[in-house]
Amino acid sequence: MERQIFKMMEELGEVSQAFYKENGLDKMAAEALDFVQTGVTLLYMLEAQGVDVDSIFDAFMSKLGQRGYLKVV
Repeated sequence: MERQIFKMMEELGEVSQAFYKENGLDKMAAEALDFVQTGVTLLYMLEAQGVDVDSIFDAFMSKLGQRGYLKVV
């Protein structure tokens, strides 16, 4: 898992580089998606260790809704 965290840090650095080197928004979006993918992989790893990621995700979505980030339909 530690290796995956380091991979996330590396990917976040690439997002930052895309921003500061003004490589364009498309490049920054591509790097951001790489970062998100590494986060999803970490969540799968945590789930494999017994973490109830679904419940944590539900709480996360509830928090976003309470903060007004989500539109409830």
